Amino acid sequence: MVELQCSQCGWSELCDQDRVAQWLLSVGMLRRDRQPEPEIMLELLRAALPRLVCPGCLNQGLTFAEPDSGDDWPAARLCQMCRKPIPVERLEALPNATLCAPCQQADERGDGPPEVDYCERCGAPLVMKLSTGSGIRRYAMVCTGCGKRDSVRK
Repeated sequence: MVELQCSQCGWSELCDQDRVAQWLLSVGMLRRDRQPEPEIMLELLRAALPRLVCPGCLNQGLTFAEPDSGDDWPAARLCQMCRKPIPVERLEALPNATLCAPCQQADERGDGPPEVDYCERCGAPLVMKLSTGSGIRRYAMVCTGCGKRDSVRK
């Protein structure tokens, strides 16, 4: 696990290997179909820090806290819904768990998150935004990483 931080606004995010890969994809330092060893990803992340943009204040340049040891990354896992670390006790009982207990219960009730589309260019999630003009409602899928827009008329 690595924690990315913004020195300007105090924003921070706990990242596993998959999330680090998304950050590296967003700045073009990683191919979508390849995921190198954890040590290499840490070196790539270290080199990319000045280019990473804080989602909180849009300041360019983040810092990160080093993991204690290389063994922590494979053992730690983030919940796929809330992105918080899954407790070690849960992983010991259910080694293949991808959701924390509260999110698992919400998923079983059918309260899971809506399907998320991802950007073709950088792999970041897309959000739908309404744009108005000349009496026609238009919706655009906007990338949260690179800002690419795809218009959709409704």
